[in-house]
Parts: sequence; structure tokens; C-alpha cells
Amino acid sequence: MPSWQQSPRGKRRAHKKLKVLTVFRVNHRPPLSIRAAAAKAGVDRSTWWRWERGVRIPDRDYLPKLARLTGASISELQGFRA
Repeated sequence: MPSWQQSPRGKRRAHKKLKVLTVFRVNHRPPLSIRAAAAKAGVDRSTWWRWERGVRIPDRDYLPKLARLTGASISELQGFRA
């Protein structure tokens, strides 16, 4: 199993980490907490955390808003490289 699919506890991860969400959150001025980024996206903080860590990928309904918010393409948000 590829290393990107391994979580720290050895359990299989659902998807690659969405680094674009972490980059958006950290590079925002001032940097955003997970809670603040989730509020901007209109989701719960646990949902944002799962997206960022690769446990889940965003549903299609959230992709356009996340793309506008982060400046990333929809394919990047789905876990594919643009």
C-alpha cells in the first residue's frame, strides 16, 4: 500500500490529503484556524478537518464554493492534479 494511503495509526486513508485547503488556510492573512476556514466554507470544522487530512473528499455541492474560496480548480479539490 502506498505511504500516502497510510494514516499514522496504520489504517487506510480514503484519499490523498488536500494540501490546497491547508495552503489556503495557512497563507490567509491572518492565518485561519480550521474552525474559521470551515465557517467561510459553510461547513462544520470536523468536515473541513476530514477534507484537509484526506479522510473524505468534498461533495460536488461544495466544490464550486471551495474553488472560489481557495482559488484552486475543481479537479484539485477532487484530489487530482490540474
